Amino acid sequence: MKRFFALKIAVAYFILGFLWILTSDHILAFVVSDDIAMHTKLQNYKGWFYIAITAVMLYLLIRGELRRRNKLLEDLKKSKIKAEESDRLKTAFLSNMSHEIRTPLNGIMGFGNLIGEEQTSADERKLYASHINMNGKKLLKIINDIMEISRIQEKQLEINIQQVELNQLLDNLIKAYTINKNQFRQKGLELRILNDLDSEPVYLESDPARIMQVLVNLMDNALKYTEKGWIAIGYEFDKQEMRIFIEDTGPGIEESRQTNIFERFKQTSNHKDTGAGFGLGLSISKGIAEALNGQLLLESTPGKGSRFIMVLPRNSVRSN
Repeated sequence: MKRFFALKIAVAYFILGFLWILTSDHILAFVVSDDIAMHTKLQNYKGWFYIAITAVMLYLLIRGELRRRNKLLEDLKKSKIKAEESDRLKTAFLSNMSHEIRTPLNGIMGFGNLIGEEQTSADERKLYASHINMNGKKLLKIINDIMEISRIQEKQLEINIQQVELNQLLDNLIKAYTINKNQFRQKGLELRILNDLDSEPVYLESDPARIMQVLVNLMDNALKYTEKGWIAIGYEFDKQEMRIFIEDTGPGIEESRQTNIFERFKQTSNHKDTGAGFGLGLSISKGIAEALNGQLLLESTPGKGSRFIMVLPRNSVRSN
C-alpha cells in the first residue's frame, strides 16, 4: 500500500508539473499582456511555487517512508524481545520441569520397587504406599499447573460466575487447613481470622472455585515460607469491590523482586533457598484474578512479612 501511495503521488506530481509548464506561460501572457518585467517576476514566483510543491511532496514521501521503516524496526524489536522471552521461558520451563517432575517420579518408581520385594513387611508396604500417593499428588499438581497456565495464556480459563457468600467460603478454607491435619499446629504458627465469619453474610458475584484456588495457593505459600509467628486471613469491602488478603510474618520479599514474582517460573531468592515450588502458583493466581476482572496485589517488607491481596468486583462479569 505504501509503495502504491508513493507511486500515485509521483504520477500526480508529474502530471501537475507537465500541465503547469505547458499552460502557465500562456496564462501569464494573457494576464500581464506585454509587460515584460511583470511577466519575468511572475515567472520567478512560478518557479518558487513549483520548488515549494516539490519540497512538500518529497517531505511527505520521505517522512512516510521513515515512519514505515521505524514501525518495521519497532515491530522487529518487539518480535525479538518476545522471541527472547519465549526462549527464556522455555529454558526455565525445561530446567524446572526436569527437576520437579523427575523428583516425584523417582519417588513413585523407587517406592513401587520396594513394595514389590518379598521381604517387605505389611507396615513397610503401607508406608511406601503413602509415599507413592504423596509423590503422585505432587506430580498431578505439577501437571495441573502446567495445563492451567496454558489455559490462562490462551485466554481459555473456564469461569463460572455465581453468587458467592464469602464468610462460608473462608470458613471452608480454614477448616481444610485445621480440622484433619492442622498444618498451623505442626509448624507452631498462629492462625488469625480478622473477620467474624458468623456475622451477616457478605455476597459477591464471582467464581467460588477460582477464588478458593487462589486462596489455597496463597495459603500454601504462606505456610511454606513462614517459620514462626502467624498467618492472618481477612477481607475488606465496599459497594464496588472486595479485598481478600492473606498476611504472614515470613521472610518478606525485596521491592526489586515484587513485580517479577508474578511471572512464570520466577521465585524470590528466599523461595529458592527452600528448594520448593515450580514457579507457577503466583502466576496462575494472578491470571485467575484478572480473569475475574480483578487483580492480585503484593505488599511486603523484607524481614517482616508479606500481604497478598486479591481485589475483586462485587458484581463481576467475565471479560472477553
